[in-house]
Amino acid sequence: MAITEIDEAFGRVQDQLIRLGGIQRELTGLENILSGSIPPEEAIQSLYGDADIAQEQVALTKLQLFSQLATGQVATSNARSGQILSLLG
Repeated sequence: MAITEIDEAFGRVQDQLIRLGGIQRELTGLENILSGSIPPEEAIQSLYGDADIAQEQVALTKLQLFSQLATGQVATSNARSGQILSLLG
């Protein structure tokens, strides 16, 4: 149940990061066009790079979250095992 809730919360965060990444790309593109300092090809490559970075950040956050969850589950399991053994001993 907790994993489902965490996964749903992660999905909501991911949606917001994607939305914010899109806004950032649009603003960066407009800035580059208005300043005229970057040729259109480089501006497009920069936009794709920003999207790739945002996607990797989302994946990293998800892995960190699941790692923390797994560590907590192992600690809980170890504590319960100790309690059961103390009751039997």
